[in-house]
Amino acid sequence: MPDGIQIPEGYMRDHRGDLIAVKNIRPIDLLETQTVDKIIGHALELRDRIHRFYFHSIDDIDAFLKLAAEKYNAKRGGKKGNLVLTSFDGLRQVRLQVQERVTFGHELHAAKVLIDQCLSEWSEGANDHLRAVVNHAFRVDNDNQLNVSAILDLLRMEIADPTWQRGREALKDSLRSIGTSSYMRFYQRQPGGKWQAISIDIANAAIRRDHAEQTSEAEGGSDE
Repeated sequence: MPDGIQIPEGYMRDHRGDLIAVKNIRPIDLLETQTVDKIIGHALELRDRIHRFYFHSIDDIDAFLKLAAEKYNAKRGGKKGNLVLTSFDGLRQVRLQVQERVTFGHELHAAKVLIDQCLSEWSEGANDHLRAVVNHAFRVDNDNQLNVSAILDLLRMEIADPTWQRGREALKDSLRSIGTSSYMRFYQRQPGGKWQAISIDIANAAIRRDHAEQTSEAEGGSDE
């Protein structure tokens, strides 16, 4: 068990942690538990396999880059480690994207005050869209996290107003780098066709299954 407590043979724990004799549990509840345990077991195994696949893939890419640098004095990659590897026939591709993770310091509060001041001073009506953008940027989500991409969008806005410029400078000073995150994506295509993502996603698998079932039903109906 996850908590290390040994459960006597012939018993199961319920949601309150109480020991219940198996003979006193409804067959349908036992079957439901068996179904959940089977699916979760496969899910944990798949999770571990995906983790191993990801780390092995990173190792393979690092090995290739090292070999290319040593033998051919070549450097594959782009800004901040972004990388695209393509098969010789141009039909398969691996893309590695490295993104910097950021958080915000105390200067963010000053930036919000200055930017709000701009919105108050500027004429009403003409800046409704900008006001919505600013409010969206500083709104926290359900995990009490700020919208990083929206705040970074504010930094790209060049507005000739001294107060806005001070707010933008405070916003820039508030940025704190806390590391990087790597994202690996896989693509394939037919000759002359567009790149199609190879999705490793359970939600995508569900969509593909639903589509297959709908197609099967439609084909079956056409024979009647």
